[in-house]
Amino acid sequence: FIQGIRKCPEPPPDTGGGAGTHKRCGPLERPPLMEPKRLGFEAYPVHLALGNSLHVGVAYRTTLTIHNVGDTCQRLTVKLRGDTVKNPVRIVKRPSGPLAPGMRAKAVFEILARRPGDVACDVIVACGYNQLEVPLSAHFERRTTTSVPLSSTSFADDDVATVRTYRELSGKLPSFVERLGTVASASCVPVADTKDVWPTRPEHWERIQRRSAEASELLTSMGPLRKCPQLDMNNLCLRMRRFRAEVDENLTVQGDMNNQILFIAKGVADVFIGDENVLTIRAPFYVGEGAILENAVPTATVTCTSACEGFALQEAEAAVLLERNNTALNLMHQEMKKRKYERYCSDEGGLLHCNYDDANFVDALLDYVNTLPETKELLQVKTKYACEHLNFAKRCRDGGDFVDLLRECDRLWFEYIREKGLSERQLEETKGIFHSPRKVKGSTKLGIHLVTDDRVRTMLALRSKAKESQSPAMLVEVYADLANEVIAQIRTVLEDFVSTKQYKRWLTERFPLPEDPEPEEDPGRSARDP
Repeated sequence: FIQGIRKCPEPPPDTGGGAGTHKRCGPLERPPLMEPKRLGFEAYPVHLALGNSLHVGVAYRTTLTIHNVGDTCQRLTVKLRGDTVKNPVRIVKRPSGPLAPGMRAKAVFEILARRPGDVACDVIVACGYNQLEVPLSAHFERRTTTSVPLSSTSFADDDVATVRTYRELSGKLPSFVERLGTVASASCVPVADTKDVWPTRPEHWERIQRRSAEASELLTSMGPLRKCPQLDMNNLCLRMRRFRAEVDENLTVQGDMNNQILFIAKGVADVFIGDENVLTIRAPFYVGEGAILENAVPTATVTCTSACEGFALQEAEAAVLLERNNTALNLMHQEMKKRKYERYCSDEGGLLHCNYDDANFVDALLDYVNTLPETKELLQVKTKYACEHLNFAKRCRDGGDFVDLLRECDRLWFEYIREKGLSERQLEETKGIFHSPRKVKGSTKLGIHLVTDDRVRTMLALRSKAKESQSPAMLVEVYADLANEVIAQIRTVLEDFVSTKQYKRWLTERFPLPEDPEPEEDPGRSARDP
């Protein structure tokens, strides 16, 4: 408000000697009509010098603060220029959106020291034609003999590396540099222990990369994990160690809990339930997921018939991934639920008998049947009739109003057994005599070879008895024999349906993946600082 008063036009001169002044605000200013707006930004520190006491095999993070000192909003871009390959440097956070005047934003960089030597690159902060260069430099050296060995819980036994604790090194770093050692503090460090950091030498890191790449290739060759996001796949593979089992060695034992999931890349194994050999499996396959994902005791023994090689995921590492809702393990859990449900349906009489009351299943089945050739039109009708009859039978077993059940029985009759009843005018003329099923002769949608005149007479007699006794159980018997024959005839349709995309989509939707939890509020991810 005061600035607005100071910039208001000058009043006309008066005789009081106060021309060009204001009683409250002093001298008035007349700004030029085309005064340019100030554009500019600053960055500090002016030199990102990480220091000379940095060690190979450790990840570091540094932060550059950018300050908008102009009087307009600016949209900033941050890039790297120079050698960022020898010791990789990457940008993990950039300013997002326009930066208001007087506000600050942060750009965060992570450096992985792979080789001893110097890092020298420039951070380019730009807004339009205005650019600001901030040097980024560091010197990396090998560790001393006072280091302690890396924990074997995160890397394989052949990955020998040494580390120093955070306390020993944190005091030597500038305030804008952070030494990373855990997954929680670094987006690229795959270890779980708070004192573990990256391997010391380049060959150690290359060995981890090679093992992780082999594990990723193995897992993506397995059906359930082909659609896993790469980030979740990397998080899983970096926690796996190599595994080998000799001939006649058990991978899992029936009734005994196991503490790891085994992913087999080479080899053959036999599956035993009790003393019976029920299956022979060949690589690639995985076993032991039930005990880890559902805390279930193994129901079979898997024995190697040849030397098996692959990778193992320990229970402790799997627990960390499950807490973070890892998609790879969720896909394995989903596949396990699918197989278990299919075995349940097989034991309970078939897929149709277990899911006829599931509207999504019926829609998926009919969607597949509708894709059959026109010569299979009769199969389409029989499939729909089988689903409706089973649903009707369930309603009768559950009890309910007999009048409603009788009405549904008659609807099925006029829909599939014989042509529909008389029109309203004909019913009125006959005074409702032919309102109920009475006609023996006529056409049928299910085929004359299936619905014969003798069968129709028998069905009508059963309906009359059920109506007299008001018995829902007897209503089921009206269509029982016919329905059994229809279900037997469409068995081939159900067998083909299991391999279709409609069935796979329905089964996947029946066992959905858990949703990702809402991300926690992280003030460090804000583009502006108060």
